[in-house]
Amino acid sequence: MSGIFGNTGLLAVSSVILILLGITGGILVWLVRLHSLLSEQKATEKDLRRTVEELTEAQQTAESAARAKSYFLTNMSHEIRTPMNAVLGFVEILGRRLLECSLPDQLEDNKKTIALIEKSSSDLLTIINDILDISKVDANQVEIEWVTTEPRQVVADVCNVIAPRLKEKPNIAFHFEVEESVPQWVYSDPTRLRQILGNICGNAIKFSESGTIYLHCRSLVFKNTDEKIKEIKEQYGQAVNTTFFLKESPITLLQFVVQDEGIGISESVQSKLFQPFTQADGSLTRKFGGAGLGLTIAKHLTELMGGDITFESQEGVGTTFRITFAVEEIQDPAEATGYSGVVLLQDFEKPLLGMNILIVEDGRVNQIVLTQMLHDAGATVQIAENGKLAIEAVESAEQEFDVILMDMQMPVMDGYEATFRLRQNDFQRPIIAVTAHALTGDCEKTLRAGCNAYMSKPVDRNKLIDTILKHDQEAFSVQ
Repeated sequence: MSGIFGNTGLLAVSSVILILLGITGGILVWLVRLHSLLSEQKATEKDLRRTVEELTEAQQTAESAARAKSYFLTNMSHEIRTPMNAVLGFVEILGRRLLECSLPDQLEDNKKTIALIEKSSSDLLTIINDILDISKVDANQVEIEWVTTEPRQVVADVCNVIAPRLKEKPNIAFHFEVEESVPQWVYSDPTRLRQILGNICGNAIKFSESGTIYLHCRSLVFKNTDEKIKEIKEQYGQAVNTTFFLKESPITLLQFVVQDEGIGISESVQSKLFQPFTQADGSLTRKFGGAGLGLTIAKHLTELMGGDITFESQEGVGTTFRITFAVEEIQDPAEATGYSGVVLLQDFEKPLLGMNILIVEDGRVNQIVLTQMLHDAGATVQIAENGKLAIEAVESAEQEFDVILMDMQMPVMDGYEATFRLRQNDFQRPIIAVTAHALTGDCEKTLRAGCNAYMSKPVDRNKLIDTILKHDQEAFSVQ
């Protein structure tokens, strides 16, 4: 070999071989590293896929839990409201009948017993409604309906609602005032506004044993300038609705002030006052009752309406709440839509005299309650136990039914299908849904099916009669 290449050539070849071996070794190292990287990538991809699968599974679990929660609330609402409807209905019927007779010794005792039953039932219904409302807030399912609203009527409605509670505490005086400057009509949600004020005033009554409670409504009008908007936000809260600030017209703020001389709120509790299920301490819950949801609901509803709620309190002295909204004043309410006012119960003994009403209800107890309510109001009543029988009753009726009261959850054929088929068969008279379903969307679902109105159980007799009269008159005017 040395003869062929010589020493120099052999050295060169050796160098080349060494270089090639070095390159090969480098390639091998690179290949090993590449294999390692690929393995790591595969492991990473595997981990990523596992993470995605876990997240997907968690999402499906959460969605399933949400559906289960919604299903539970729906059934809880239905199962609790159904017997509550019977309790409240029979109490109201029995109460009126006792007042019409003259039992010498037991009349007063019976009246007190009925009042206690009615109060306990109403308290339970309030808790049920609060639980359902907080579940809607938690699920972002609360809808605000902007319609024509009369602030003075809202205040009057709140006073009427809390009047029975004030009778239980004769040492409390309740004063209300609506300033002349308050607009006659504004755009707002009167139902939610009544709920907010009712919760705040209800708390004031609950946590007061004596003194005076004030409900004050006023309006504040400002020029629409950037500087003024900033000042208003700083003074009345960041949540104040800016929708109406974009216009050239003046800014109108509507403010409600509720002031009491009750037990006040300790500093340790003030920071968590609007948290759900919160009262000052366990002893207050035992003494005053309630689920501790009223202020939480009021806070959320106020903010959903673009408003702000603040309070000042001193333990042993009292508490003041201020609820402020930016509103749009309506100059001519006749041009506004969406709010037709309150239908008043006719002030005679038989407001439904001459009316022929079909009750579609599968529950025997609820059949009796509704029948007695309507009979006492002067109506003629026929019962169908499910939707299929209701359709047959309408088709075979000698006298057309003026109104149908339709339960929505029934065997054989439910109220949704029955209402849809009745409308297909050209039944034009009012159909009023009377159902234990009271969650978000239930009202809209019944209206889409063809119902004219929606009432949730337990049914209040006066509201039922008012609703029947309202829609009967509307149907008559259309004809």
